[in-house]
Amino acid sequence: MKILHQNLIFRTIAPALQYKAVRYIISGGLATAVDIIVYFITYNFIIRKKDILINSTTISGHIASLIVSYSFGMFVNFMITRYFVFTNTNTKKRVQIPKYVLVSGIVFLCNYAMMKMLVDGLKLYPTPARIFSAAMVAFVSYFIHKYFTFKIKNAKF
Repeated sequence: MKILHQNLIFRTIAPALQYKAVRYIISGGLATAVDIIVYFITYNFIIRKKDILINSTTISGHIASLIVSYSFGMFVNFMITRYFVFTNTNTKKRVQIPKYVLVSGIVFLCNYAMMKMLVDGLKLYPTPARIFSAAMVAFVSYFIHKYFTFKIKNAKF
């Protein structure tokens, strides 16, 4: 019965996997889950909700946690996106990685601005604010990666 159940699930999901957008949602979901889990652990158990002082600069705990978690999520997202979503790209990794880092930097700044607004401005709890900010930029980043980072040369749009 277990094999029959697994086969039914696979036959239900497999047709959807032919679409890049579906694969991107899955990869983005996995990377976002890694990001948010690392954020939660870093903020609550490593940094312990405290600000960090580096030289004479104070970095709030939620922003320091964002930097750590975003780095983990960025690595996971690149690997999954490269090998699961945009598998037919003909752009070399040495070209994709700088583009990916550039786009990720822009997305990070958007996340940073949203976190400052949501946590510092609106006084929301940091973890739900992080989930919301990640969701807001996911849609835009798909198209940027599709047409810039992992673009197929000479592709018809």
